[in-house]
Amino acid sequence: MRRLVFAIAISTLVAPLLLGGHSSARAGAPAAIAFASDRDDDFYEIYSMAADGSNVTRLTNNPAFDEHPAWSPDGKQIIFDSDRGGQRQVWLMDADGGNARRVSAEGAFGSYPAWSPDGERIAYLGGNDVDENIDVYVMDLDGSNVERLTDDPAWDGAPAWAPNNELIAFVSERDGNREIYVMNADGSNETNITHFPGNDSEPDWIPNAGEIAYRRDGDIAVAWSDGTNLVNVTSNTDMSVSSPGWSPGGAAIAFVGATEGQSDIYTVQYFGTHTIERLTDDPANDLDPDWRSGPSAGPGDVSCDGVVNAVDAALVLQLTSGLIDFTACAYKMDVNGDGRVDSVDAALILQFSVGLIDTLPP
Repeated sequence: MRRLVFAIAISTLVAPLLLGGHSSARAGAPAAIAFASDRDDDFYEIYSMAADGSNVTRLTNNPAFDEHPAWSPDGKQIIFDSDRGGQRQVWLMDADGGNARRVSAEGAFGSYPAWSPDGERIAYLGGNDVDENIDVYVMDLDGSNVERLTDDPAWDGAPAWAPNNELIAFVSERDGNREIYVMNADGSNETNITHFPGNDSEPDWIPNAGEIAYRRDGDIAVAWSDGTNLVNVTSNTDMSVSSPGWSPGGAAIAFVGATEGQSDIYTVQYFGTHTIERLTDDPANDLDPDWRSGPSAGPGDVSCDGVVNAVDAALVLQLTSGLIDFTACAYKMDVNGDGRVDSVDAALILQFSVGLIDTLPP
């Protein structure tokens, strides 16, 4: 019955608009991949390129190591870590490389930064001067309100925020090897999800569901956030692979492939035959790919695919009717700001996507 109600509701919303001949979507920023490379000098710098590997652009130019870039949810900024101040710390810059500034407190160690999906906080691998232990921390964009989430004698790091803003995956050596753990965003309920005798590392959450891609020894594996339904997506290559990063819609994964002393950026299709495509081919090393994420389309893009369209309206109705209980950018659903998520929000998203209204309410 609920499925029938949903079908009737979405048909009622969509049909008049489609019959009117309106366009079907509003897109956000174009797809792009940020990465680190030492192709121009002896230091790693941050670059960006189109999702097909074209238009490679250097964003940083500093006699230091700039690595691990990550796009902001709106696609307008990039966080990265750098040792340009003598200590590896978290830095922030505009998407074109301008206005670079340090985020970490003076002298505080910080690496592997990761944006929260709502764009308000940064998780990172950090340490302090008291016990010199490496753990997962979070802070505001200006470096304030630093909170330590993990506190284990072993190494904890490489955090990755879940698209629902409520969970964080991270890597820990507390079991004697590297395993993927998942915890609540406040640091509670730390749970090992991999239990693998080898090494699991570098988690990255799919933008619109509950799956996590990560490095399993020399391959890229994908599993649900509880560790089940494991799939090896790079079993058809002899390269040693690392650094998985999902595309905005979750259809592909960018990664680093190493062969004959050279590391380059590749993509693998998640569905089907896991087709692999090479994006960079430089004698130097290209590392740490991060795809510009879909929420750059702004409010209403509840699927995190970079486009506001009827799919987003349908997701709102499915969530409010109980047909599904999760979507990537759920925090973007209450577009009219009335504190409720209902069919009114779905209707506004659909009207915006087809051009009947020019903006969504703040």
